[in-house]
Amino acid sequence: MASMMLPCGNLACSVSGILACGNCFLIKYCSKECQKTHYKVHKSACKSPLSTASWAPGYTVQRRKPSFIASDNDEPLYSPYGHVQPKYLFGNIPSFDHLKFAGVDTADEDEINMLFAASGDLRNLITTVLGIASEKKVKVVLNDREPYVVIRNLLVLLLLGTNPESESDSKPYLETAIHLWFSAFLTPAMSETLKYVFNKHLGKMRSHSNMPNANESGLLATTVQLDNGPTIRCVLPRRVWNIFFTVMDSPPIPVVAATKSRHEVTMARSRVDYRERFLEQIHPQYRQSFAQYWEDGLVLPFSMSRKDFTVPNCTLFYQATLQWLLMDNANPLNSCPIKEIYTPSHSVPAPKYDTYGLLYFYVFRNLTDFHHRLVDTNKPSHHFSITCCSAQTIASSVPGITHHSFDLIEVSNITDNGYLGVPTTLRSIAVPLLKPTGRLISLFMNYFAELEHYLGPNIVNVWKKKEMELLMSILGKAGVQKYLFSPVTGLLNMAQIMSALPVFEDPDLKWDLYSDMLGLEEKAEKEGMRMLKVEKPHRFNVVGNRELESNPEKVMKIVKDAALSGTMGTETYVVWGRK
Repeated sequence: MASMMLPCGNLACSVSGILACGNCFLIKYCSKECQKTHYKVHKSACKSPLSTASWAPGYTVQRRKPSFIASDNDEPLYSPYGHVQPKYLFGNIPSFDHLKFAGVDTADEDEINMLFAASGDLRNLITTVLGIASEKKVKVVLNDREPYVVIRNLLVLLLLGTNPESESDSKPYLETAIHLWFSAFLTPAMSETLKYVFNKHLGKMRSHSNMPNANESGLLATTVQLDNGPTIRCVLPRRVWNIFFTVMDSPPIPVVAATKSRHEVTMARSRVDYRERFLEQIHPQYRQSFAQYWEDGLVLPFSMSRKDFTVPNCTLFYQATLQWLLMDNANPLNSCPIKEIYTPSHSVPAPKYDTYGLLYFYVFRNLTDFHHRLVDTNKPSHHFSITCCSAQTIASSVPGITHHSFDLIEVSNITDNGYLGVPTTLRSIAVPLLKPTGRLISLFMNYFAELEHYLGPNIVNVWKKKEMELLMSILGKAGVQKYLFSPVTGLLNMAQIMSALPVFEDPDLKWDLYSDMLGLEEKAEKEGMRMLKVEKPHRFNVVGNRELESNPEKVMKIVKDAALSGTMGTETYVVWGRK
């Protein structure tokens, strides 16, 4: 495995860091001597007021109404912020092994076929493939309707499927993959690595995509043979190829302009109250990592030099307008299991409060394992198909898709009523494409809002009152009571209380009501399908849990972890199968 080493925090030193700063736990040194030498540089971060329990948001210190409280109805606003056409390129729900979760029995199968119909990024694919026995052949169709998602996934797969002659030579490809996926900027060497891999495998498509008077929606296909066996079949509309070449062939965006564009979103003055509300919710010593990520956009250990990251990530900016593509709340951390990030093995060199250093090594390890899986000549090859269309049309419009061939189909949250909904999803995807024993996994993210709309404010207000009473009864106990009050004013901290309220909701009650009101089981039966499993893997388990209700310290930890994770606790996964 490529080495996971953390350089000494004194960047003038070339030795690995092994001793964590005992005050901030953000940085490591090779020795006490290097720590003393570097202290003048490190002091401002190490002793920052931001990392203290007494720090408070500006709106608290200034005793003013924060900007996330609407002036007309005093309701908290949770809408994210970005440029005119922001894109969702980072996962916002932690990855997990979909085959294992769905209970798909693959023991007697030599070949596993999976379809990620609305894939988003590669996190779930990688986690699921790593859970499959290595002697099995894997075939995957990756589809998303967003061209930038498809382009980024294809580039990451090309990088991870490259197999240099020596083990150490794979590290540049792995590091390029990490930063292409998650960082706002690359080094010049990473940029060249990316261009080399792209031109090697896909440069031939330029002449085909640029044909005059060609149909923009017409499909162009090519098959890429990666090192040591894996293949990627790309079947994309000409318009997507044209976007791809625009992204890869345009001159680099000036770094100053790119930084300014990104800061207009991530450091916007109008959003400072939102950022500070988040910082108040988390452990004080995690705050520095988040503040630095908002500033530089790099998934990198806190202590590592940023000076070489001078090439804007061409897949995260609009080339024509120089605009940053993401919302201000886009966070790579949300795509990974928080517990695994913050409880690393002893082999992970990042110190315990270096959030993005811990994330970097977590992703590095997973991508390394996936890379080895792809290039292992002693195991069956993996085969990928990349498409870009509406999930609803996959069965009818994508060449080479075989009906009734998939062991597993994942559709993200397109079963939400705001998208395709349950009947259309099952009818257009599950029914024609699942094997008789196959499983489809869908995610419901928005049913709380839908249910509250259906039931009206009277019932919702009754629920909110009960949730608030539970919160106050638990967090009002000795030992954690200070969470409820501002350290500056001594008054109830309503912004923090409202942010914690989702932990005290009852998602089981609300899901059952929602499912019954919409008749989800009946709708599935009409399509020849049935619900096999309903699970909320991120629920907080406070409601009805007497052990937790009598242990405010544990509940307080859940509240803090919930803020870090980015999940609401209500996310509900349903596994569907044939009747």
